[in-house]
Amino acid sequence: MTLYFAAGKLNMPGAMFTASHNPAEYNGFKVSKLQAKPVGQDTGLSDIHRLAAMVEREKTQGRGGRREKRDLWAPYREHLLRLLDPRLL
Repeated sequence: MTLYFAAGKLNMPGAMFTASHNPAEYNGFKVSKLQAKPVGQDTGLSDIHRLAAMVEREKTQGRGGRREKRDLWAPYREHLLRLLDPRLL
């Protein structure tokens, strides 16, 4: 859920690797488009798979993206608190 919050708040796409207590074939990743729209088989994931299969590994080594650290804890916390019924606090 934090991936989708950050993607929506920052108006950026996002990706998150997932892990499972199940066997390794259940691990994976989640991808979102702008405005936190999820990417699935029918909305671009099959295209990503097809394009990734075409990439030659040797040509991609040493070509990193950009990483930027942002602390979204306070706005995420405020967002979650707005979802709660104050009578239950």
